[in-house]
Amino acid sequence: ASSDLRQLEALTKEKNELLGAVRERAKQKIRTLVQMGYRPESGEPSRFIRSAGFSELFQLWQEADQKLRACQTLNQTNGRVISHLQKRLSRLTDIFRGATGQQKLYGAQGQQTTVS
Repeated sequence: ASSDLRQLEALTKEKNELLGAVRERAKQKIRTLVQMGYRPESGEPSRFIRSAGFSELFQLWQEADQKLRACQTLNQTNGRVISHLQKRLSRLTDIFRGATGQQKLYGAQGQQTTVS
């Protein structure tokens, strides 16, 4: 269990570093586009890139957008799996504690509370 916790902490640290790098690159992309004439208030950067005639850059932008959307889909799926597993673990914990016959109520945030 201690080894798992250390591994989880290391992975969390690595994930946070990668997210920081992604955010910095996104900021740099926008700064570069602004230097090329893009105005952020004008809408999506992909429209500017396409209308400016940067066909190769537009293709790369589209590929990056597709990969981002795939990551978002995987992240949502992962979140649903984790949520499901947390609910199962909560039910098992209730069984071990002998709380199975008690009513459950749901709070505003969807959390379960046991009514005695």
